[in-house]
Amino acid sequence: MKKNMSYGVLAAALLVLAGCGKGEGSGQQAAGAPVAQASAPAAAPAGKPADGQAIAVIETDTYVMKVHRAIPFMPRNEPAGMLKVKEGHRYVVFDISVRNKSSQPLEMGSIMLVTKIADETGKSYGGHLGALTSYLVDNPDPNHDAEYEGVWSMELPPGAFHRALSLGVEAPVNVNAFVISAPPKPNDVANMRSAKFSLPM
Repeated sequence: MKKNMSYGVLAAALLVLAGCGKGEGSGQQAAGAPVAQASAPAAAPAGKPADGQAIAVIETDTYVMKVHRAIPFMPRNEPAGMLKVKEGHRYVVFDISVRNKSSQPLEMGSIMLVTKIADETGKSYGGHLGALTSYLVDNPDPNHDAEYEGVWSMELPPGAFHRALSLGVEAPVNVNAFVISAPPKPNDVANMRSAKFSLPM
């Protein structure tokens, strides 16, 4: 599945669908789920993504990948019920930057495609499309698409840097620690590099 699509277009379509829904407003929160709404700004300042403080770093011979923020939330809008999370779960989106350290173009999109988000037990989580779309429906960002496409570029130029909300998961509300794993080069899944981090308290 090709992931470097425009989430802005998808989010706009879902907003149209929301107008056709039942008008229920905010989604129901799972029992025991913390009251965490999508409220943080999307990624870095408009037009100028910054290589700032990180909570996790993966560095290889060819690239640096940083997780700057992990944002847990329950969707405020659920267009036609399409973005509802399972009971006892919530979405988490990840603000990620990538930098090509090498002197050659890098297939960063191939690396991102096999990048995994798991908990400390090794259980991987999906929900990428739902998490990112839901966050962007609630927090539109006109600069997101260009930076997202840069992070997922199949020809990231030498020295290039991009930062965006680039991955997302649907995970149980009691999971607060994660591990991000990425290959050192495209398709080298036998030698994944990992970094641990926790959600903000």
